[in-house]
Amino acid sequence: MKIKYFKAFFLVTTIILLVVTVRIVFFAEKNHSHHTHQSHDDNDHHKHSEKDQIDQVIEEISTTDELQSFESLPFTYQIDQLIQKGDFKKFKATILAQDNIKDKINEYSPEDGRTLLTRASFGAPIAYIKFLVEELGADVNAADRDKITPLMEAAASENYEVVEYLIEKNADVNIQNKLGADSLTISLASGEASFATLLLENGANPNHMWNNKNFTHLMNAARSGHREVLNVLLKHSAQINTQDDQGNTALHYAASQGFTEIVQDLLKNNADKNIQNKEMKKPIDLARESNNTATEQALK
Repeated sequence: MKIKYFKAFFLVTTIILLVVTVRIVFFAEKNHSHHTHQSHDDNDHHKHSEKDQIDQVIEEISTTDELQSFESLPFTYQIDQLIQKGDFKKFKATILAQDNIKDKINEYSPEDGRTLLTRASFGAPIAYIKFLVEELGADVNAADRDKITPLMEAAASENYEVVEYLIEKNADVNIQNKLGADSLTISLASGEASFATLLLENGANPNHMWNNKNFTHLMNAARSGHREVLNVLLKHSAQINTQDDQGNTALHYAASQGFTEIVQDLLKNNADKNIQNKEMKKPIDLARESNNTATEQALK
């Protein structure tokens, strides 16, 4: 609480206490019989009245302090707060209050390099996205300073409705960020097959390698134990025997982690169990080293 508000609170409290003291000293009844005429309800009302006055002062001070704190924030941080609070009305009003906002709608924030649409796409309800796209003309493919698109942000926050909407508005599913990751790469972290299905059905590349180590989406799913995602990738023609820069295949990753069911799925889809990595090890060797007996048996 700021000093000036504390002083105001102290002054009001002092005045209230002074009034109560004067009433007690100068206007109290002189004998017991008169006291008995004063009801408990009157006493309670008096106490509540004093408490209400104090609570009102505290609330007014807190509200003023919060408002000043909000208004001192940079514009884009105000937007972050409004998204977090779910205050769509003020979200719109704050944006529309900006000069020439339609001309600047795709510009980077000076604070963190994000655009308004990438900012909102990470977790905001669909109404926020529609407002920016349909009323202000935000470009669904405009990436931020780190080449992160609204679709990537929506995928990262597992916001299925927004992912679906952006795709309907012709978002490019194969744009890559500065690390080489695309929207499918980002969505796979959740392990939700619905996101992989939606993106693959709309043109995502099932064989994209994003980290310069020939690491594929299929390897990612196999290593992470995401069986449903792995089978969605296989259904959409993911290459099963691709090797990374260490010579490992998706089967090597599944075997080393002891994901027996994934190993079985890969074998049913013609994974080659005899491929050796750069250390001359087959998937069964990795399963044996990790003491994954069931997985080892599946690879015999």
